[in-house]
Amino acid sequence: MSTHRWTRKTIAVVENDCGGYPMNTFLAAGDVDGDGRPDIVIGGREGRLVWLQNPGADGPWVEHLVDGGVRDVECGGSLVDLTGNGRPDIVVGGGSTDEIWWWENPGPARGAWTKRTLFKTGGHHQFHDTAVGDVYGDGRAEIVCGTHWLEHDGAGWRPHRFARGYVTTKAAIGDLDGDGHAEIVLAEGDPCIYGKTQGGRLAWFKPGADPEDLWEEHVLEDGLLDAHTLALGDLDGSGRADLVVGEIGVASPTRGYRFRPPRVLVFANDGKGGFTRHVMDEGTGIHDGLLCDVRGSGCLDLVGKPLHGDERWHVHLYCRMT
Repeated sequence: MSTHRWTRKTIAVVENDCGGYPMNTFLAAGDVDGDGRPDIVIGGREGRLVWLQNPGADGPWVEHLVDGGVRDVECGGSLVDLTGNGRPDIVVGGGSTDEIWWWENPGPARGAWTKRTLFKTGGHHQFHDTAVGDVYGDGRAEIVCGTHWLEHDGAGWRPHRFARGYVTTKAAIGDLDGDGHAEIVLAEGDPCIYGKTQGGRLAWFKPGADPEDLWEEHVLEDGLLDAHTLALGDLDGSGRADLVVGEIGVASPTRGYRFRPPRVLVFANDGKGGFTRHVMDEGTGIHDGLLCDVRGSGCLDLVGKPLHGDERWHVHLYCRMT
């Protein structure tokens, strides 16, 4: 279908080839400089954390330094205004530490970003992917983490298991079948890395009469090679939530791909719980990609970066062809 033909281009190259972890882990998007356009923040596990200024046209994306000496920065952070001044700050946790950090946006003066520790969990672990939405249908926000959704009961967060057998999950929440209620989508983000060498699943889950019971599972894809990108959004102007899932790919010691080339897949939603599969891209891989209207066109674009391969320092923009 013409509405699901995409083109990929490199908008920047951010090298972080230093230390023991030569890779870019962190990726987020938001209006850093207040010009109304979404900028991109990207950082390495070790090395530099930078933001890329959106030119608003076909001009070059200008790189600005946030921190030149980050260590242990993980993926899964975000841009959020922590100070209430209208400027998004950077929030991200560590991979082998118990700390979550934030960098304060200096604003129009473009001065130095100030790094502070936001929170310490008291234990060393990687921070799991979460999604927030009204899962229970009570008008309040619940949290999906792993194979549980967490309900706030007034005193704390009470977990409910909705699925079994999924590892290292990426999560999303949305109404997939048009019934007015939220469903949950899971993709196994790092199954190959953690011993599930056959690859992982992409599935959506629908609650029954009692949402505290296990939910009905609908598997869309299996054998995915570390699908560390999962996003929901209306990609074709239909008003329905389509799915994007992207594979990191399994890397050899020389950081090339083995088994098969990684893919980015689109599952177009018919609004009734049926999906048509399209290949958006194949061969480069994507890690922690996200959907946003980068070009101001009214259409969602996909921003991502490979974790391995010859283009692992490239920042990619996937745009739908009209």
